[in-house]
Amino acid sequence: ILDKLKDADFVNVIRGKTEPDHCGHVGLIAIGENGSVNFLHSSEPVVKEEPLLDYMKAQLKKNEKAGEKDNLFFGFKFFRLRTDAVERLRAMDGLAAPRITGPGGLLTSRLSYPGWVEPRAPLSSEESAAVAKLGLDSDRIALLKARPLHEFTEKDLDLYLGWLHEAQPALPLRVRHLARKAIGMPYQIYLLGEFPFEIYDDAPLYTLNKGDCVVFSEHIYAMALSRSWQEFFVFLQRLRYQNGEIGILTRNHFTIPEWDAGNSWLLEDKSRDLAGDQALVLTDRTRHSPFFKERYGIVVDIPDITIETNVVPSEMIPSILPQLKTGDFVNIIFASGKSCWASHVGLIIVAEDGAVNFLHATRPSVREEPLLDYDARQNADNIKRKAEGKATFIGFKFLRLRSDPLAELRKIDGPEAPVVKAPLGVTLGPGRRWTPEEE
Repeated sequence: ILDKLKDADFVNVIRGKTEPDHCGHVGLIAIGENGSVNFLHSSEPVVKEEPLLDYMKAQLKKNEKAGEKDNLFFGFKFFRLRTDAVERLRAMDGLAAPRITGPGGLLTSRLSYPGWVEPRAPLSSEESAAVAKLGLDSDRIALLKARPLHEFTEKDLDLYLGWLHEAQPALPLRVRHLARKAIGMPYQIYLLGEFPFEIYDDAPLYTLNKGDCVVFSEHIYAMALSRSWQEFFVFLQRLRYQNGEIGILTRNHFTIPEWDAGNSWLLEDKSRDLAGDQALVLTDRTRHSPFFKERYGIVVDIPDITIETNVVPSEMIPSILPQLKTGDFVNIIFASGKSCWASHVGLIIVAEDGAVNFLHATRPSVREEPLLDYDARQNADNIKRKAEGKATFIGFKFLRLRSDPLAELRKIDGPEAPVVKAPLGVTLGPGRRWTPEEE
């Protein structure tokens, strides 16, 4: 078969004790200038190139001297380079292939090599019109439209948000656009803190290349509200902190009593409207003192918040599915008796074909899946939870984007909303580059 082998064929040297059962060595086929078929491989003490037949004969001689415990040489496997390797990889990794993720989502990178050109996404007529109106480079926007969101730089995001706001006036559709661009973003929990303003939690105030369920949702909403990097950063802090006051004690740690309640200017709780009289009325409660002491070593005397909340029972999801809308904020509710809490969050995305999907950050990365599939999986997992005496999944809360959230926020922050205050007395805001009159 020598005449059938080609340059760069990948060679597996097959070994085993009594029968071929594993690959013991690898290398490459190299065709010499005289047509000789050589085996190029790394072997003690250096990389060497030798005729494949010579290598084979040497291995057969070793077989003659092999003992009972030695592995025997049996033969080879040969693999040929594909001509469409990059296209095949894109089918697996997406247009941004090749994509690499390290343990816990700590590393993500784009590799380039000779002849590779980063893909561009086609622009619609509306998108092209926005490019022209803003005087932007259409090729640059097409490149960013194709690039995964978690590979953006801060400057990329600044440019892209200004264009997207012009190209897509509807807030829910901007949420859908940005959330889908984040599909594949590596998951990592406990990402953000208050550094450099505080060092109790010295993680940064934002991240673009990974996320947990809350961080992902906050970032998508903040981006969808914004026209620039500056706006995004300020809106993000306004979402994360009570009254926009940056600090470990004022962060919205508890989902229902703090995050949902504190961001009612952006989202309105629709759970009762959706479930009607079948809504479950449960209680969620913050536990500030043990929480801050156990996690951060801080002794505080902050009164707990107890809140009654409405939950859509899991069994109602098929019937209320048509009433859900793109951009709805989802709380996944677990309960023990009458006490409940949100164990996970994400976004509703209504697909172009009408399918109602749940787009959320979970291990190993951000994904979009039918809400009914997620609901069924959680109910199936309840069997094990009940057997182990654990709290169980019972349903959902759904919060809807308000029609004019900035107007709602101005009622709280004043005309320069969003306003964010840092612990050092620094006020960040307004978070935009336009004036209320121009808006």
